Parts: sequence; structure tokens; C-alpha cells
Amino acid sequence: MSGANSLPRRLLLPALPVCLLLALAVGAGIHFYGRSCQEAASAAAAVQEESAPVTPPAAVIREESAAVTPPAVRPETELSAALLPTYPIEPLDVLQIGMLSATPQPHYRTGVHDVLRIQVVGTFPDHPIGPTDSCGDPTSDGEYYLVDAEGTVDLGPAYGSVRVVGMTIEQIEGAIHQHLRQTLTDPVVSVELAGNSGNQRITGKYSVEPDGTIELNRYGAVHVGGKTVEEARAALEEHLSQFFDSPEVDVAVAAYSSKVYYVTTEGAGLREKTLRVPISGDETVWDVVSQIDGLPPSSDKDVWIARPPADGSGPDQILPVDWNAIARGGASPTNYQIMPGDRIHVASHLDFWERLQAEARRLVK
Repeated sequence: MSGANSLPRRLLLPALPVCLLLALAVGAGIHFYGRSCQEAASAAAAVQEESAPVTPPAAVIREESAAVTPPAVRPETELSAALLPTYPIEPLDVLQIGMLSATPQPHYRTGVHDVLRIQVVGTFPDHPIGPTDSCGDPTSDGEYYLVDAEGTVDLGPAYGSVRVVGMTIEQIEGAIHQHLRQTLTDPVVSVELAGNSGNQRITGKYSVEPDGTIELNRYGAVHVGGKTVEEARAALEEHLSQFFDSPEVDVAVAAYSSKVYYVTTEGAGLREKTLRVPISGDETVWDVVSQIDGLPPSSDKDVWIARPPADGSGPDQILPVDWNAIARGGASPTNYQIMPGDRIHVASHLDFWERLQAEARRLVK
């Protein structure tokens, strides 16, 4: 009799997951028309196998000897945030450079869009070059002329244009004098540099190239890789002193693209995904979660940080995160400040019923 009763039980047990799957699907309004029993049974078996508790890597690491977590400095949290170490500029960073003072040196050669102040004595009375007083005599202010895109200055319809680009102030005076001698008897020419476009050509954003340099267009390349912001500023001013007298520049990091942290999400029926996020210096675990648009819904979450040692030797420091305490209790002890190189892992685990429902939805897609 016992053998007769045990046979049906052995036949019914393998079908139990299929029945549960079908019952759940019916309860959720999902139908399996066109699905074979073999597909349903395979799906249920997969769900049953996956529903077993999974120990995340962080938990395994934390269960090992204390040597795995090196005796590091107590990690900073949102209430004890620390300033990051002095930032070294590296390739992929973006610098914002502003030219504060740029007085050209005496041998400065005029460029396109520079502004010249030109005064000429001995012109035609009806066609002065430069402003005149009530008696028709030139004033000391001079007239402003822009070096156009062709490298010339236009002295008016009576005198035409003179090419001046690439010349020093003395050379420009000689070129204008020589040009005016074609129509005037003995012109006296005075030229000053009223404004140079070097400020505009230097001011802007610059990406640090893979070799650690930034390209300043006509002023050449400057190596800033591995330097702090202050060191980069000094290097720029030294380089620009070839073209300007006592130049002053302002340097700031516009994009911290070389210092990043990584966020890996897995589980909860989702594919594993890793994000590379530039760091600004004041992010916490809460900010990290906002970068990934929140955490996936599940009955169990495990969040931890793997932090490389500061000196580059030894194993990573593992920092468990109590996400429920942060999100629901407003607790800050594990809302750690994120450091460059941190790897934040978010593992979500579904229980049997959650996995069964997820598998049912997958089958009917």
C-alpha cells in the first residue's frame, strides 16, 4: 500500500512548480496559449533553481579573515566629508583657461582681429586718417582700425588697404608710410597696438591630450599632465611669456573626466550593467543611486563599496552599505563619501515568488 501511494506522489512533485507557475500566471492575467508543457516545466525549473539564496561577493569577502579588509582610515560619510587630495590634471580632463593680462612684447607680431590705433599727419584735409579737431588738425587719440580676416587695415577710400598681419609695430609704421607715399608728399605715421586678440584666442576650454598637453592654437602646446591647477597656471604663464609681457592666466578644471568611480548593478531579473561616472568630490552613496535612476524593486538588496588602497598595495577595503537605513531611516553612518576609483556594487535578489512572476512575464513576451 505504501508503494502504491508513493508512486503518485513522485509523479505529482515534479508537476508542482508547473502548477504554481500556471496559477500565478492566471492570477496575473497571463495566458500560455501556444506554449508547450515542456516550455512551462523548463521555466518553472529554472525559476526554482534561481530562487536559491545567492551569497553576493561582498558577503563572501566579509566572511573571510580580517586581513581581507585592511586597517584603513575610517571612511568619510556625508556628515564627515573630506576634501579630496590635491587634484592632479590628467588626460581627458577639460581645463577652463582665462587670460587676465596679456600685454604684447615689443617684438609682437600683429595678428588677425588685432586693433591698431593709427594717426597720420600730412593727409588730405578732406580725408584725414584719425580724428581731427575743429581746425582740421589731427588729435592725439588716433583712429582705431581692425586687422581684418585678410590681414589688412582699411585706411579709407582715398588711401586703400595695407597688409600688416605678421608685422611688428615698427614694420607696420614703415609699411603704411610707404603705401601713403604713393598719394601723399611726406606723411608722418604713428601706430600703436590698441588691442590684441590673443586674449580671445587663449580664453576658452581645452581638453588634455593623451600626452598630457593642451594645444593653445598659434601659441603652441603646453604640458600640464600630472600637475596641480596652480602648477599648470605657472607653466602656462611661463610659456606665454614668449609672446606677452608678464602674462596672467586663470586655470580651473571644467570637467574631472580622468577621476571616476564605477557602479555595477546586477540581479533582480536585470542584466549586469556597469557605469563609469566622473567624480566631482562630494558624492555619497545616495548620489550614486541617483546616477543609476534608483534601485530595482526586489525583496532583498545588498550594496557595498570596494575601495582600492590609497598606496596601491594590498587588497581592497570592503565597505558594507545599509541601504534601508539610509533610504528609510535617514541614517548616515554608511552613507559613505565616494572616492576616485571606488567600485560600488548593487546586488538585488528576488525570492521564489518574485522570480516565478518574472519568468512568467518573460515567457509571454
